[in-house]
Amino acid sequence: MKKFGFEAPDYLLSCGRLGEKYMRKIVLFIVLSLMMLTLVACTGGQGREATPVSSVSSAEASVSASGESSTASSAAGEAAVGASANTGSSTSDASTSAPNISTAGSSTPNTSTANILLVSSGDMRLEATLEDNVATAELVALLQEGPITVNLHEYGGFEMIGGLPQSLPTADEQISTSTGDIVLYQGKQISFFYASNNWSYTRLGHIDGYNSAALLEALGGPYDSTVELSLKE
Repeated sequence: MKKFGFEAPDYLLSCGRLGEKYMRKIVLFIVLSLMMLTLVACTGGQGREATPVSSVSSAEASVSASGESSTASSAAGEAAVGASANTGSSTSDASTSAPNISTAGSSTPNTSTANILLVSSGDMRLEATLEDNVATAELVALLQEGPITVNLHEYGGFEMIGGLPQSLPTADEQISTSTGDIVLYQGKQISFFYASNNWSYTRLGHIDGYNSAALLEALGGPYDSTVELSLKE
């Protein structure tokens, strides 16, 4: 090789060729390094972009699961409230549908000795169990002051009736009487039934153990008679 008018020695030519060879390798290494860096950079960018997508998916799944759990809890709560309301309604319906059994118009006999009425006629003495009402309460108070004498007469083929010394409060009701019933009529008449009749009376008591004929005879009927009323001691 000639340059500048002279021929370069062989060792210089060898060095030049060696240097050119190494330069090509260096350049090739740099290019490959740059390509590797570029590839790594691209791959790293894609990896970093993929991570948020995965996070978002996980977050969406968590929110969805939380929403489903909340919906299930809400549905369970509504079911419990509904069941409670139905139970309260059933209880309320059962309470309001129960029959109201009234005892109005009925009376329970009071069998204490203070409320046993003695009806005396001659040698005969009858015992009557008094009812528990306003009329008998007043009659008992009257008898506690002393015996009462009542003049009886037969009426209608079913009763012996007579007047009391004073009127008593009434609690009249339509009654079908039977043998032995004692009732108050028009507030001041006391009637002893030996047969049946249907009328508006206030119940006073009942004499047990006599049929129609025996009771009429015990009361002195069918003729006029006098009886004494008192309380059993």
